[in-house]
Amino acid sequence: MRLLKRALGIVLALFALSAASFALLHVMPGSVEDQILAQNPSLSAEAIDRIRTLRGLDRSGFARYGCWLVGRHDAVCAWWPGGEGLLFGDLGWSSVHRERVAPLLWRRFGVTFALMFPAMLLSLLVAVPLGAWAAQDARFDRVARALTFLGLSTPGHWTALLAVFVFAVTLGWFPASGVSSVTDDGLLGRIHHAVLPVGVLMIVFVSRWSRFVRNATREALEEPFVQTARAKGLDERRVLWGHAVKNALFPLVTVVTQSLPALFSGALIVERVFAQPGVGLLLFESVHQQDLLVAMVVFLVYAAATMISMALADALYAWIDPRVREAA
Repeated sequence: MRLLKRALGIVLALFALSAASFALLHVMPGSVEDQILAQNPSLSAEAIDRIRTLRGLDRSGFARYGCWLVGRHDAVCAWWPGGEGLLFGDLGWSSVHRERVAPLLWRRFGVTFALMFPAMLLSLLVAVPLGAWAAQDARFDRVARALTFLGLSTPGHWTALLAVFVFAVTLGWFPASGVSSVTDDGLLGRIHHAVLPVGVLMIVFVSRWSRFVRNATREALEEPFVQTARAKGLDERRVLWGHAVKNALFPLVTVVTQSLPALFSGALIVERVFAQPGVGLLLFESVHQQDLLVAMVVFLVYAAATMISMALADALYAWIDPRVREAA
């Protein structure tokens, strides 16, 4: 029953977010007519009106939102350019890319996933030992705190541009932009193109997660069970990794799980600087070019991923920590 209530709440929240996002996107400055005239200045007013009618722009926002949900199912929504509607599994049609939203989003998500998943996985492998080392070594702790503070406070676009200048332009070790095709350069070619953007993304994740591991480990080192382990004569390394770090990783599961929506949203700045055609760049292009159906779907996917990851984090934390289960 509890899971059913949580799922129902997510569905209702998604409907509310979709309505609010739909309304906000349709009141943004810059109309479709302005873009059409900018591309084709010779179009007459009658041609503009026909385009508005074909796209349903002459209807109210409420009517467009309803047709976006149910699709072309009756005479009321016969003008709708999409298919079956969101409620029937059809994500709509992109007027800019001239294709359905589902395959477009899936293709872009593949690029984002190829960047975000290695960045998050490698960051986790680096952040845990880095935070644990900083928790038990005072001198290294000062260096680690300075580095993590620098990583969190430096703007992402500046870091990306600096990486391009040093490693792509000056040294020529890596390509500055683009995505290599597996059929052209093989898997090594794709990895070669992904090194710089993954490295820039790792700076943020490692800085954030290592600070969390460091603080949680320091707190765990002061707990009575750690003092008892020391009193029994256990080696300090075993005390650190077998007791303190092990218990510090429990809350880290929640933090990492709540970062999973980044796999769907991507990193807009990194994708723009390195010309990686991922979901983040797709969202920016869709809003800028008034491709509203694509923007709506990306918004909803990110919102759904956020709420599902929060529910998953609560479930995992309760599963691995018996104290949370007993309290529940």
